Amino acid sequence: MHDETPKRTYNRYRREAIALKNIYPQEHFYFWDFLRLFITNLISDYFHAWHDGVFWSNITSIPIFRLMQFWGTYQGFRQQGKINNQLKETFYYPRRLSRQDDQSQLNQNRPIIDYSTQSKITSPK
Repeated sequence: MHDETPKRTYNRYRREAIALKNIYPQEHFYFWDFLRLFITNLISDYFHAWHDGVFWSNITSIPIFRLMQFWGTYQGFRQQGKINNQLKETFYYPRRLSRQDDQSQLNQNRPIIDYSTQSKITSPK
């Protein structure tokens, strides 16, 4: 269902929540919001997956994604103080210079954008 790893999903939503909290300091995301949104989105996703005929192939990926999404949001809103360098590194440079085998395998199946023609998408070889 989703190409991101759970850790990357968590970090993305945590980062977005920190930014949202800084832009709109009056906004809040409480633990009850986490529970409510996790449960209601899980039910909705399962409902749609069942009706689309993809329930069984997504039975574990759906709750993992929703858990990381809303737990990251909750944790981002709980963030206090300034963002330190270690957190910036985690958010903006999570892979450093090393490549992970699973990530490179995942990207082999995606189309490659040919920027020289600006409109052509080519298939991987």
